[in-house]
Amino acid sequence: MACTKCHSAAPHADKRLNDHLASVSCQACHIPQYAVERATKMTWDWSAAGKDLPITDPHEYMKIKGAFTWAKDVVPFYYWYNGRVDRYVPGDQIDPRQRTLSNSSRCLQFRRSCGIMSICS
Repeated sequence: MACTKCHSAAPHADKRLNDHLASVSCQACHIPQYAVERATKMTWDWSAAGKDLPITDPHEYMKIKGAFTWAKDVVPFYYWYNGRVDRYVPGDQIDPRQRTLSNSSRCLQFRRSCGIMSICS
């Protein structure tokens, strides 16, 4: 759901704040953390599955799924994103006459979760 479903495209009384909406998402300022009331799964270690561990809490370990960690009041990561998966690496040539990832992107929040998988050989 987009913020503009309920709010206008220029929701702030201060024009300077509205001018930033082209490059900064609403969530970047208005949702400074997530999992405020309930914890969210942050890691999932599939490589721990199948082991007979003495952990009885199914939120921490399940023999068929592996081990998990959870967190509350998590601060998101902020990245520039243009809605496409794209990247620039050192040495890439940038044409200043063309739009690039950096000048067509907005600062958005991202949730980082990590998984560890076992590799069978």
